[in-house]
Amino acid sequence: MPFHRSSDTHLRLCPGVYRCQAGDTPGCLVLDVRLPGISGLDFQAKLAELGIKLPVILVTGHGDIPMSVRAMRAGAVDFLTKPFRDQDLLDAVTTAIERDRQRRALDGGANLLPIASTRYRRASSR
Repeated sequence: MPFHRSSDTHLRLCPGVYRCQAGDTPGCLVLDVRLPGISGLDFQAKLAELGIKLPVILVTGHGDIPMSVRAMRAGAVDFLTKPFRDQDLLDAVTTAIERDRQRRALDGGANLLPIASTRYRRASSR
């Protein structure tokens, strides 16, 4: 599960998201709006709060216009409603990975997570 509750009731990301953000290979996250314990929209907001810049694609079988507007305003690459064509998801992932590749090139390979990785190290050492 991507998030779990800590003893201080704050949500923390699993190490895999940090490794993906800090690694050399461009990537993206495909999130369902209905995740166990947290909505994909709230997950997206938490990523932004932690300074994690991985592109996000949201999918849902229960979407509406306000939900899609919220996702796109928060920077989602795409908002797909189920059932969607495989090609639509492939196109969204291709776009997201290209955006991440461009962002990484502009960042010049600098450490992309100075604050978030410190927070994770502190939280995981407990």
